[in-house]
Parts: sequence; C-alpha cells; structure tokens
Amino acid sequence: MQDIVTAAAAAAQNSSGPSSQQAQQQQQQQAQLPSLRRVLVGAGGMSQRLQQAVTALLPDAQLFTAYGMTEGSSSITFISLPQQQQLMAAAAAGGVAAAAAAGVCVGWPAPGIAVKIQPQQQQASLTRPLQVVSGEVCTRGPHVMQGYWQAPHATAETLSPDGWLRTGDLGRLDACGCLWLLGRAKDMVKTGGENVHAAEVEGVLLRHPGAAAAAVVGLPHARLGEQVAAAVVLRQGWTWQEAGDVQQQQQQQVLSQVTLQQHCRAGGLSAYKLPRVVVQLQGLPLNSSGKVVKAVVRQQLVQQQQQQQGEQAVGTTAALHRSKL
Repeated sequence: MQDIVTAAAAAAQNSSGPSSQQAQQQQQQQAQLPSLRRVLVGAGGMSQRLQQAVTALLPDAQLFTAYGMTEGSSSITFISLPQQQQLMAAAAAGGVAAAAAAGVCVGWPAPGIAVKIQPQQQQASLTRPLQVVSGEVCTRGPHVMQGYWQAPHATAETLSPDGWLRTGDLGRLDACGCLWLLGRAKDMVKTGGENVHAAEVEGVLLRHPGAAAAAVVGLPHARLGEQVAAAVVLRQGWTWQEAGDVQQQQQQQVLSQVTLQQHCRAGGLSAYKLPRVVVQLQGLPLNSSGKVVKAVVRQQLVQQQQQQQGEQAVGTTAALHRSKL
C-alpha cells in the first residue's frame, strides 16, 4: 500500500512529458493491486490530480470519501468521489464565486445517523431558502460519544442534553439531504467588521494551477483588527517572485502576491475577502492527522512580517544616514 501511495503522489506531482509518462506507467504497473475493490479517503480532501493518479493505479477500485470526527466515531457522511466531483462541477457551473459559496460536498449520512444544521444567530432568516440555510453542523445517533473523559464542562459545550453533537463545522444541507461543508466555525478572519471564512479564500487560491496547498489566517491590523493573510505552497515547476511584471509572471509559471491577489479578485471574492498578505512557504505545518496547524502558520507569517518590517527600518535608517552625508 505504501508503494501505491508513493507512486500516486509522484504521478500527481510530476510533469506530463512523454518520457515522464512512460516512467509513471511502469511504476503504476508495478504498484497496481487489481484485487482492491474499495478505497475510503479520510482526514481531508483529495485533489483531482491525485484522484486521477490513484484511479490509474487502482483501475478496479471504487473511491469514496467520508466526513467525520473522533467524537462521532470517525465517519458521519459518505459519498463516492466521482459523484462528489459531479455535484461540485454542477455547483461550479455558475462560476468560481458560486463554487466557493457552495462549499465542499461530503455526501449523505450513514444509516441510523441524523444530521441537522443549527443556523447562526447573526444569520438573517430570509437570506436563503429554508432548505439551504447554513450554520453549524450537528449530528445525533449511536455513533456519537458519551462525553469527554473527566471533562464535564467541555462535554456540556459540545453535547446537547438531547444528544446532538456540535461538530464546530459550518455547512448546509441541500434539497436532497446532501451535506456541504463551508469551513470551521472558528476558522474565520474578522476584518473591518466582516467575517471571512478561511475555507472560501483557500478554495479560490487552490484553483490557481500554481498553488499546491494554501492556508488562510488572520494577522493583526491596526485599523481592521485582523487582515486576511495566506500562505501558499507552489506546485513543482513554479517559482515565487516578490515583484515584477505580472503578465510576464503568468506566462513563465511565476507566482507573486500580486498575481494571486488578481486571481482571487477574478475568482469573485469581495474586496474585504482578498488576502492583503500572501507568503510562499515550502510546506504547511501538519498535525498527526494530516491537517494544517493554523496557529503555527499564523506564527510563521507574523515572524516574516516582523522580519520584513525590521529590514525596512534598517533600510530607512541607512537612507537617512546617507542623506545627511
């Protein structure tokens, strides 16, 4: 199985030239497991490129994805990856902004599991039809934990008296009962009195062909309270440039803060949702479950800001010194 994952990751990252394709095909043939029939993907989504690579390695296997959490016995909803792609493609027919607003389709609850949406208090009741009201995802059933070990206060905050588990995720149920995730309730940037869901901005950033991964956080801002900031990891073959001609950068597979800001604007993000700071990282910090640790990302971006401010201060002092001479 490790060989399969390695081969799939290589196929997803490598270029698509003839010699590269031949090498990938040989590696895929060696790693194939024809007897494997079902693959369940968890702890995050699977990019279309990686999905295609896994499908090539496991041509007879059905790929499924699940949404869940430890407090809910791991999995709550399920959907096949082809069906997920079909539904999300239909949502994206209205444009990039519509796709970002739709969220990520994670399927239907398993038998015996109930899912409901608890609307946010600040949400106006007439902003959307009743069947697509967004809010916190809650679930109830035999899969839900009894409580946190020796932590009654935390249990009371998470479990309602009638057994509903608050997941901390924001989502919506469509007319067919399919769950769409919109982000984490706490994974939000409050800038200038507006709430920006990090997942929405990350979704638009990841639609750029040069972005392999992205994490959006809030950084301190004197006037706005917080400003939207993004850390991106580049795909193989792309380079980062702090400044330069934007049109030339796009033609040469070069990314910069300006090009990604323009991409987000073209993707339909409102002005207050645009990342004011975009930084390239070699990789995103992950926890043992493979999820991005936003606190570490925020710390890295703050340190980079402080370093840049220090360099600018030194440059200003040197310029003043030269002017006195």
